[in-house]
Amino acid sequence: MPHSLFSTDTDLTAENLLRLPAEFGCPVWVYDAQIIRRQIAALKQFDVVRFAQKACSNIHILRLMREQGVKVDSVSLGEIERALAAGYNPQTHPDDIVFTADVIDQATLERVSELQIPVNAGSVDMLDQLGQVSPGHRVWLRVNPGFGHGHSQKTNTGGENSKHGIWYTDLPAALDVIQRHHLQLSAFTCTLVLALIMPIWNRCVVLWCVRSSNSVRIYRLFLRAVGFLFLINRVKRRLIRTLLWSVECRA
Repeated sequence: MPHSLFSTDTDLTAENLLRLPAEFGCPVWVYDAQIIRRQIAALKQFDVVRFAQKACSNIHILRLMREQGVKVDSVSLGEIERALAAGYNPQTHPDDIVFTADVIDQATLERVSELQIPVNAGSVDMLDQLGQVSPGHRVWLRVNPGFGHGHSQKTNTGGENSKHGIWYTDLPAALDVIQRHHLQLSAFTCTLVLALIMPIWNRCVVLWCVRSSNSVRIYRLFLRAVGFLFLINRVKRRLIRTLLWSVECRA
């Protein structure tokens, strides 16, 4: 949101900013910790706040977020190492870092196995690779539910045109791999980007997944819009709303 450089409610003032080029040179990137803390505080009503590290992997910002109780999502070995450098410790806080991907290379596989970082797997093959190296590992399933919406295909991370996630009809195969390697299934996740023109607030997908131990379980994924309101472009008077979807798994 636009911020006046003459406002006194943060340290991002014209007077302070004008000093920085002389001290650090240009270009210089400036973040205001007060604003970050305020935004995090606004999300405290949720049980877990997890930051997509790809949005900003600055170690100082990550350290600030860790101090505020924010967990992180890493999509590469480099992001895992950055989270570790910022003080995240998966051995004392096992859920602080989650690795999310659709494929995994050998170096990353060895690192998540060593640190026992939960893996949000976007493919059945990836689950099998992990299970062979680290039986009993904690996993999430990154599901493509067969639909998704956005203002363009570039912002649509669900449906048949998306490369992300395990296609919902392949979930029985994923559960077979989980059972074979005794992996610990902790959660389902979906990533959907929606435009305001698609008000599917109450839409849900019921996924019938069989074979868990010796019994049959039904996992229901309720996709709930949690209504975060973010960018306001006052010049064009447009409102852009990003809906983050939470996934509730019930056995």
